Amino acid sequence: MTSAAGRPGVVMGHGFGATRDAGLRPFADRFAAAGADVLMFDYRGFGTSDGTPRQDVSHWRHRADYHRDLARAARRRPPHVVPIVGPPGSLAAITAEGAEIGYQAIMGPTFRNEMCARGIMFIPLNRPVTSASKLRCPLLVVLAERDNIAPTKSVRAAAKKAGRFARMLVLPSGHFDIYTGEMFEKSVATQVEFLTTT
Repeated sequence: MTSAAGRPGVVMGHGFGATRDAGLRPFADRFAAAGADVLMFDYRGFGTSDGTPRQDVSHWRHRADYHRDLARAARRRPPHVVPIVGPPGSLAAITAEGAEIGYQAIMGPTFRNEMCARGIMFIPLNRPVTSASKLRCPLLVVLAERDNIAPTKSVRAAAKKAGRFARMLVLPSGHFDIYTGEMFEKSVATQVEFLTTT
């Protein structure tokens, strides 16, 4: 996205149940320093944004913001909540090894480790790979090679379907490693270069 002044524009919303104060600021600062206009936001019902029900992880609602206990929802009753992330074997939505530590390392003060239980039913339906071939704009895909949360096979498939529009950066890291240290520096440098030259 480019503003009327010809500056790159970056709109930043976080991933699964996370809020804008969960490690996005260092990226935003680098983008702004490179001349981009940056907007960070919390999805409806999360962090400092308005909206009810609170903590409703809904990929459709999240996508709409850019432009589960279903019986309780149908009766307009308050949602039943479950943890977003927890240790392996727990009843959380994300229980991959290391996920709990990763979330704890980057989450800010507005993060609540809970989501509407109804959202868990729709997680398998969130398949960006199905729309990747429709993209007609440059796309930078950052892949964490040792990611045990976002399936690397699906990330690679999405980039492949985007075809000539996609560029991929593969990092020898896990899901949360790009928020700090060497992996952050490699990732953000590539993202800044992409924004300023594409």
